Amino acid sequence: MPWHAVVTTMCFAVILLILALRFVPDALFSSADTGFWQSLVDTRNDDQAHVMAKARSGEAAAADVLILGTSAIREALLIDSELNAQLKRKASLNIGVANLASSAQAPIESLLITNAIQLRAGQLIILFASNTIFQQPQPFYVIEQGGFLQAPEDLIRQYSEREIFPSYWLEPTNRLLYRIRAARQKLQRLLKYRFKYWIQSEVYGQRQPSYFPYLYRGQMPQLQNFRKAQFKGLDTRLRKNTDVNFPYVKNTFTVFMEHLASRGCQLVIARPPEFNDEFRKSFPNEFERFETLLRELKKHHSFEQINLNDEITWQPEDFVDLMHVSESGRAKWSDALVAWLARQPAPSNRRHH
Repeated sequence: MPWHAVVTTMCFAVILLILALRFVPDALFSSADTGFWQSLVDTRNDDQAHVMAKARSGEAAAADVLILGTSAIREALLIDSELNAQLKRKASLNIGVANLASSAQAPIESLLITNAIQLRAGQLIILFASNTIFQQPQPFYVIEQGGFLQAPEDLIRQYSEREIFPSYWLEPTNRLLYRIRAARQKLQRLLKYRFKYWIQSEVYGQRQPSYFPYLYRGQMPQLQNFRKAQFKGLDTRLRKNTDVNFPYVKNTFTVFMEHLASRGCQLVIARPPEFNDEFRKSFPNEFERFETLLRELKKHHSFEQINLNDEITWQPEDFVDLMHVSESGRAKWSDALVAWLARQPAPSNRRHH
């Protein structure tokens, strides 16, 4: 066969593979979400892939402190390089912090992330969580759709008897689907970003845009009607989803704590940014249920609880909504975390060379 015919055939095969990975899984299983797919291929809102890249690349394993939680924490801290520089400048701490928080991060996602890291004894893991953790309507959806670029095979293999994920994850067709979706997302990024930006760099001299970890700049006023609508939506989700999510949260926390303990890591569970204790006051039943869960877990597992909100004088302009801080709030929260880390005893907060 002439060489040009071979090249043509190979190109055609690659095109067919791309089309198959893009369309066939969803045509077969009919469970894709176009809006979710579009959000995943936008680097400005791609934190799941971003944190998994930190986990798989070894960057997280090299850090002394790992931060887990939702977008409320992703956006409440300075980017890693700036936060680490502030630790050294303000607290004389030569340690590294890696922020692994992601949008609506469920406990199963925190476990997926840490399971991908070669954790070291003495690493400090800070999980920011509160009673709002029960609100998530689809805590397994991002993993199923390949948002972390990794199928949940390791979780299924290790924890199939622990009831931390729905039973349909065990079905062979679904396991295949999750692997295909993860591969599809990797291919999408390879073509849309690496290949595209390589061309832009080589041909046009344009730099690849960096990941954008948070969206809120400057000070944005909170509108009262907007806050009321957010509280109403949160109340609706908590009422609808708490009972469904509670068993998964309880079991996953247990597995998560066992996983960290087996690797000699220290765990801290911390409250996320909160203005005037709103979530405890507004949702006392869910708050007490979450606190009771932590008390029960503490009987069998070792972890610390902290609330940085007690160290901050919040102002309304420090928040852009119920859970996310503005630029001024980010500065206050980062300062509070630096101050807390500075008070921790050596050697748990110091890197050994």
